[in-house]
Amino acid sequence: MNGLLQRIQERTEREVKASEDQIWKELNDFDETLKRQLLGVQALTEKDMKEVAERTRAALRLLQKEVLTQAEEVQKTMRKMQDRHQIWRNKGEWRFVATPMGIGAAMVLIGATLAFSIMPPPVQTRVEIRPPINGLEDSQRVMALGGAGTILVLPEGVEQRPCPLRVPAGRICVRTPKTEN
Repeated sequence: MNGLLQRIQERTEREVKASEDQIWKELNDFDETLKRQLLGVQALTEKDMKEVAERTRAALRLLQKEVLTQAEEVQKTMRKMQDRHQIWRNKGEWRFVATPMGIGAAMVLIGATLAFSIMPPPVQTRVEIRPPINGLEDSQRVMALGGAGTILVLPEGVEQRPCPLRVPAGRICVRTPKTEN
């Protein structure tokens, strides 16, 4: 029996040793693969960063050129405007512009004054608002003794009718003779 146990123990130790060797080999392979992948990612990242930096520099150079071109155009336009202003001031062209504007303003003022002085005054009429005559002016409310209720006494010619749908509760619908308003 000791021989059997000894063989089982030796076999178990060999299998454990083989398993440990296999695990160490797989860990070393994994470590090597991971290092290669990390180096590849690092190289790719560096390459991408260089490319981004180059593109950024190119974009900035292009933007700088555009800004300088626009600044030159603005300066040219400013010089032209200053030259025109100087010529206009020297020639006295303001008299040619201000005179028609002054004449136009005077014509508008004269026209407005004449229009308001000739226009007739507004007509004032009095509007009288009469309450509508609906036939219910002579109706009366009569309270019952002891607070038992209220009775509405309708005048002659006015009849109570059923109310159409959607009339609020507590309302009475009536039919009156021809109303005048």
